[in-house]
Amino acid sequence: NGCEIEQKEEVKLLGVTFDSHMGFSAHVENINRRTKPAFRALIRLKKAGITPINLVHFYKSRIVSILADCSPSWYPYISGNDKTKLERVERLCLRIILPNIDSYVEQLVLLNLSPINAQLDASYTRYIEEIK
Repeated sequence: NGCEIEQKEEVKLLGVTFDSHMGFSAHVENINRRTKPAFRALIRLKKAGITPINLVHFYKSRIVSILADCSPSWYPYISGNDKTKLERVERLCLRIILPNIDSYVEQLVLLNLSPINAQLDASYTRYIEEIK
């Protein structure tokens, strides 16, 4: 009807940000920004003497939930660099929970966790299996 359609470089739709090339780097940046308050809370809880097992519960409920939000719709399409950014968030959290253990893999084993990228990949796989 003669109306111009505004073009945008990034759009947020149902909580997922994607760019004009259907990339999700902006979404990963938004996720990282959203985890910062929970990350600071994790540090405060550690300083307050909360046990590692309870810190893991906090990490899973507050931080992993943000990292995994709507992940089947965007995770399969992110770059290796974006996957590294997600892993970096997890590595920082695990370093707070177990500061005396330097190995990321050892931290995961001791805390009975899977790497965040494996969790998100498994979530996507389950989602695809459910819709088949």
